[in-house]
Amino acid sequence: MQSGLTLEERLIVALRRITRSVDMHSDYLQRNFGLTGPQLTILRVIKRLEPIFVGDVARSANFNPGTLTGIVDRLEASDFVSRKRQAPDRRSVILRLTAAGDRVLADVPFLLRDRCLQSLEAMPAADQANLLNALEHLAQLMEADSPIAAPESDQPSASEEPTDGAPAGRPCSQSGSDGA
Repeated sequence: MQSGLTLEERLIVALRRITRSVDMHSDYLQRNFGLTGPQLTILRVIKRLEPIFVGDVARSANFNPGTLTGIVDRLEASDFVSRKRQAPDRRSVILRLTAAGDRVLADVPFLLRDRCLQSLEAMPAADQANLLNALEHLAQLMEADSPIAAPESDQPSASEEPTDGAPAGRPCSQSGSDGA
């Protein structure tokens, strides 16, 4: 089926399949638990690292601050998180999970489907690390020529070495013209 496709086309098809699966599961979470995938991600980060500053959540979960503000607004309106401004700099905001946030996290499934999680957990640790490194590297390649700088993750890959920030090789989305 994919034998006649180029590497770039095969990558796009695989990414589309992943995106579609994530979108379908996010829709399920929204219908059944009232949470979007990004909201669940933010709740899990807060739970793991609380108390935590908003900016640290943005960096840890790889969200831009503007997007995160809207997500936190909705989570606070649902009474899943609380915000507290720090004195003397009132711009510094600390997030904590509420009791309702704890309860929803106890009930809601993970962002990855059970079968996917089980398969990943059954993989040898070296295969897990290789898969994660490949996905992180692909994300880095795709962000390399993005017109909007992606938030930097503070979660380096297991095999990451210091670089000048430019990935080696041709970025996946590079073409003869910018198209923008």
